Amino acid sequence: MAEHNDVLKELFASYEPELASALEGNIEKYCYEEKTDVDNGLHDANYINRLRLAYTILYSKKYEEHSRIGGLILRLYNEELIDRETSDLQGIGRCLYTLSYLIKEYELPGREELFERAQSANFDCQMGFSPSEIYITPALDDYNFNDAIELLIDIQENELALKLLKTSMKADEVIDEAQMRFYKRCFHSLGDTDSEIEAAERVMNMTVLTGDNSGACTAMLDLIELNNKRKNYREAAKVFDMLIPRLHSIDDWYSIGLGRHACEQCMDIILNDEVLAQDLWEWSEPFLRKIVNNMHGNLYKKASLAAYKMGDFEFSELLSDKYDELMLTS
Repeated sequence: MAEHNDVLKELFASYEPELASALEGNIEKYCYEEKTDVDNGLHDANYINRLRLAYTILYSKKYEEHSRIGGLILRLYNEELIDRETSDLQGIGRCLYTLSYLIKEYELPGREELFERAQSANFDCQMGFSPSEIYITPALDDYNFNDAIELLIDIQENELALKLLKTSMKADEVIDEAQMRFYKRCFHSLGDTDSEIEAAERVMNMTVLTGDNSGACTAMLDLIELNNKRKNYREAAKVFDMLIPRLHSIDDWYSIGLGRHACEQCMDIILNDEVLAQDLWEWSEPFLRKIVNNMHGNLYKKASLAAYKMGDFEFSELLSDKYDELMLTS
């Protein structure tokens, strides 16, 4: 059995006391609790608790014959419906799918009425929720590595997810570009920027080996942007040196989205590194003039600031004016 399967089994075994307590009637922390914040708007503060409990019911066989298990599932389902009906996030979510699966498995009374209510809970449910097409991985042994990581992220067991991802990265088990991109996405979701950068560098190296120049440019820009966000401007500049000849091999590279993205990342380095600024400005300034009428907002703003920094006040003012014009027409 793979390590990730063992981790899942140990985790859900640790949740079993919570299930036992809920079966005794202690369900307050699984019931809908209205919460509002800037990131999520109106939502349920207890959603993750309920999701974890739903999975524990599904994967722990210890209480499947308990006389109150059906009633608990129905109560959780009704609490989940309140969340689906009121949440600003809308969506369907794993919790509704898992509880719907349990209702069907236990053949609980009133399920058709509950499914009808679920299907009309919000726009996403109306468009995408179908009780007849629900599939849930039937056993923890059936989870592959990626599914296990996604499950851990969904139930916010982030430390466990990171441990598995980093162990695999350290062992050099990932040799497939698509799989490495999966790792990168997961590190991003988990907020581990250093590991995300490491994964992005590996993706870049893998893409370069394929001979796909456009793909290599995109991967390089991704790594440059990550380093810029991390304020690793010298590291970003090293990758930019590799990127420049690849850009020049593309006809009119500066006029396409990839080129404008490259220019924006270049401006970030210029604005934040005194040593690198002059050389990068001398390289980028002619191309900026070529697209002076065809930039996106952030590029106009950053290029204007960079031009001002480099002493080209007339060009800086022109770029600022172009930004104002763009804002008036958008």
